[in-house]
Amino acid sequence: MPDIRQLVIDIGTNSVLALLADRRHNEISVVFDRMITTRLGENLVNTGEISDQGIDRTVAAIEDIIRDSRFDSAVLIGTEALRIARNSASFTGLIRDNLGLEVRIISGEKEAELSFTGALYRLPAIDRPILLADVGGGSTELVIGTTDSLTSAESVSVGALKLKEKGQGPDRLDVYIDSVIDDIRAVRNLFLGEAVETFIGTGGTITSMAAIKLDQIAFEPSGIHGISLTASDILAIAEKFERNSPQDREKLIPFDPRRADLILPGAGIFLAIMSIFKMESVLVSTGGLRYGAMLRPDLIDD
Repeated sequence: MPDIRQLVIDIGTNSVLALLADRRHNEISVVFDRMITTRLGENLVNTGEISDQGIDRTVAAIEDIIRDSRFDSAVLIGTEALRIARNSASFTGLIRDNLGLEVRIISGEKEAELSFTGALYRLPAIDRPILLADVGGGSTELVIGTTDSLTSAESVSVGALKLKEKGQGPDRLDVYIDSVIDDIRAVRNLFLGEAVETFIGTGGTITSMAAIKLDQIAFEPSGIHGISLTASDILAIAEKFERNSPQDREKLIPFDPRRADLILPGAGIFLAIMSIFKMESVLVSTGGLRYGAMLRPDLIDD
């Protein structure tokens, strides 16, 4: 099979992630892997709709990506914000009219399956049961499986941006943990006590915290893919954000200051997962949904 240059755009609640790569069988050669923070789901939890500003920012980002790319085929995937917004059709219609492309809005379960496939790509082979957490802006996908098969997958309708905007208490780590602990415990019960030995995390929160730990000024995915963060590492980073004002928090994350206000809620989700599943550390993956869709396009529509 000849190389196919494919573009996959993951349209998330907080960010747009774009992967352009040459694909041959089950191997890909990355041309670029880009993230743009657009806050498509800003205030969605309070209004039930995507704002005009969120739509405009996200459409403009996708137009820029398309303009900068040369590809044989493009796949645009919508996730939690587009699943739940009453006016999702306004956004997908603009993409169709402006770019001639369709946005495929996938289920939470399908997102979990694709995220699991993508997160494992180019990590060391693991022969033990794996727990994957993909913490996004609007939802968290939790998956148990092995490198050969997926056992269980659940999507929890809580993510870092959604949790932040719910405003259920002070902007503190313990408040965010308490806000999600019951949701995570419910998923653990659905998994019927399945044992897991390795915890892999993906999504903007955990990759940002890994980059912060390494003092990255510019985000370098290759430098953090496959490193481990302990619960103590996550707690220390979160406490540093908690001690600083919103303005000073931006200085702690120079490669993406717009994400500064989501580090605490995102860390709260990860620490709740680690507590419930009794995990002491998390293996960081910069893969995820876009890589899963690139590697297994057959899974998108099945």
